[in-house]
Amino acid sequence: MGSAIACQVSENRPEKVKKLVVLSGYLLKDGQSPTGLDHGAFPKDWMAMSEAGVLSFTPYYKVSHLNPKFVKVKIYSFLTDEQFGPLAMQLCGESMAALNQQVKLGVNFENVPKVYIKTLKDEMMPLEIQEQAIANTVVEKVYDIDTGHDSFYTAPQELTAVLDEIASNF
Repeated sequence: MGSAIACQVSENRPEKVKKLVVLSGYLLKDGQSPTGLDHGAFPKDWMAMSEAGVLSFTPYYKVSHLNPKFVKVKIYSFLTDEQFGPLAMQLCGESMAALNQQVKLGVNFENVPKVYIKTLKDEMMPLEIQEQAIANTVVEKVYDIDTGHDSFYTAPQELTAVLDEIASNF
């Protein structure tokens, strides 16, 4: 969801964004939301996900919380339960309003240079969704990292090398 916010910041305050670097995230079109309720970016059946035990909601469906067991299997399957414990404690809810909020993008967003880092083994943000994000706008360069959604944790040297290369091209 952070990349959706970064897209909107790029539109609203382009003078503050030298380059938008998206790591396995959304590059939205005008009028889209992270959940893709409009224009079909990434449609989700929230109630089915809840019934399947993937996530739960607070009263009145204001905040969603991912089930730590799901996160362990989909993102951190390589960790022992003992290693995953501290990470599980950091999981927090996400605002449903923010997930459904449509971005309002225009020429400012279009003019901000963009780079995308694909995570090739990502089960949270599958490659087809990453490819759609890249196709939504002009991207200067696409980097590939052979990891899941957790590249900061599983491939920190590789991710740092990519970020260093991006930074050196300013």
